[in-house]
Amino acid sequence: TPDRDWTLVDTLYPQITYFAGTPASIASVTPVKLVEGENVLSVATDFLADTNRNVRWQLVAGGGLVVDDDSIHVKKDVIGIATLQDFINGVAYKKVRFILMSPENPLIIRNMTELKHFRDYINSGEVFYYRIDSTFHKTNLGMEDELVEIPAGGEEVYFKLADTIFNFIDIPNWEPIGNFDNHFSGYFNGNSKHVLLENMRIDSVGSYLGLFGYSDGTIDSVRMDSVVITDKAEQYVGAVCGYSMGSVSACTSSYGNVSSSGNWLGGLIGFCDGGNLTGLVHYKGVVKREEGVNAASTGGVVGYIRMGKVSYCHNDSSMVVGRNNVGGVIGYHYGTDSVKYCYTIGGSVSDNLTSNSNANNCIGGVIGQKGAQSNSGRIVNCYNEGTVVSAHTNYVAGVVGYNNYTSIQRCYNTADVTGRDAVYGIVGYTGGVTFAFNKGNITATGGTALGISANMSSCCLNIGNVTGSGSAYGMYNGNSSATLCLNAGRIVAKNGSASGICNEPHGTTVQTIKKCVNVGEVISYTGAASAFLNGNGALVGNYNAGRVNGVTKTGAISCLKPATDSYYDRQMMPNPTFQDYSNALPTAEMIGDAGINAGFRASLGEDDWIYQEGMYPRPLWTDTVSMP
Repeated sequence: TPDRDWTLVDTLYPQITYFAGTPASIASVTPVKLVEGENVLSVATDFLADTNRNVRWQLVAGGGLVVDDDSIHVKKDVIGIATLQDFINGVAYKKVRFILMSPENPLIIRNMTELKHFRDYINSGEVFYYRIDSTFHKTNLGMEDELVEIPAGGEEVYFKLADTIFNFIDIPNWEPIGNFDNHFSGYFNGNSKHVLLENMRIDSVGSYLGLFGYSDGTIDSVRMDSVVITDKAEQYVGAVCGYSMGSVSACTSSYGNVSSSGNWLGGLIGFCDGGNLTGLVHYKGVVKREEGVNAASTGGVVGYIRMGKVSYCHNDSSMVVGRNNVGGVIGYHYGTDSVKYCYTIGGSVSDNLTSNSNANNCIGGVIGQKGAQSNSGRIVNCYNEGTVVSAHTNYVAGVVGYNNYTSIQRCYNTADVTGRDAVYGIVGYTGGVTFAFNKGNITATGGTALGISANMSSCCLNIGNVTGSGSAYGMYNGNSSATLCLNAGRIVAKNGSASGICNEPHGTTVQTIKKCVNVGEVISYTGAASAFLNGNGALVGNYNAGRVNGVTKTGAISCLKPATDSYYDRQMMPNPTFQDYSNALPTAEMIGDAGINAGFRASLGEDDWIYQEGMYPRPLWTDTVSMP
């Protein structure tokens, strides 16, 4: 009797009048998101069912539920269907499909066929469906009681690969998951402990290329092997994801060959726009930007990061080749976020320039270029042990090729670095450097070479040979002060000035070199040479125990400015040509502990130095920092 027992509404099934207008009376296929311990009744409906109303919940499918006469509670993460029935007649009139997923209970992708279906449905930009038996469906026709709805893009839904090998060998040209119009927006677990994705190949013209093309979701634990992306690819190219606006973590690509003819190429990620990157590894692969004009940002792990923190990422024994902003781990990192615990081991980082027309192209063993604005974060505990080489590029460095505003802390380089001009052991251009060391050989084939950086702060060590076709400096060449720095490398300038520590500081501000040490040989074939300084600046409490030879001037400490409380070993420097008012001592009075010259010891102090028999004093910090 419609007037009494039923309410009729257009586009809806007849509703029991007692419950008319409540969500419980309208059948739904929209998933209801729950958390462990939550009451399905209170979330899926707005009414309270109890025995007085003669209704109850009955479990139809899905485990991990606690069922009683008036409610269902979630015991653990489940996907399932619950049915509300009339208590007396047992007639079902309400079905609620609920979908509760987390990393512990995701939707399972079992094989390549399902992976392709998953990809197709994500790329369609429409809702799709998941069956309890772990299969994906485009529509729910004929299976309304067995499916749950997945939002477009998989938004906030957890997916996981089943324990198997996903071999792409029969797919000549993989179409990525997600594109510019329809992003992947869920959570994807590649199950890397048990799953390998191998032989993925992309051989097509276009952008946003990788396993994922465009993602603003989360990608985790993807392990890939023998990926090939040909140079038909244009921009936003990486083995795992071409363009990511979300987080990517714990992913690996090994023995792959990833190429591009355009911008933003990375071994794993092409372009990261805002998400964090953690634990990404590129192993024994090739990342190569093919020859072209003004192609930007190539990285062994990620090509370009607009915003986002990067940590624990590394490139192992891979070859990285690009045109400008080329880095062993990161091509270009823009913005204010930090980079921590990232490194390159073995392999090489280089450019493919054939002339000097684009000279300032920035190549680094870890990062090609960092920062383009003030307060650009920090680079901490990063290092390079792979060769960095360019015949035609300026700003080439062991850790960061070109740095704007970022502070560098506890970073080192052990590999040889060769570039055209402005070649550094640690970092190029600006940024304070502390607790850094270089033991690679640094060579500039067309200009100036420096053991550490353009600017200096404190506690830095160079033990590598530094050779410039122009000038050469063991530490730095810029407008900053230095404290407790040590050069033990051989510094050679073929056509310019040479110094164990610093050249003339830029600008009008007089900077101070304090408590620094040179024990390396310093040579200029055509100009001035000194242990510490070839220009303006204050020299306080320094000492030199290395040989210095220049043509126009030879300074045991300085070639221009008087030194205060500074000493040199006269047996190593018997005839300096510039009188800088420093103090000459025999070797015996500059080594050891008990027999060291009192004035020399007083100039250094006790707190920052180690005095040991048979050795020159050394800065205390060198014994507190682990060095390979």
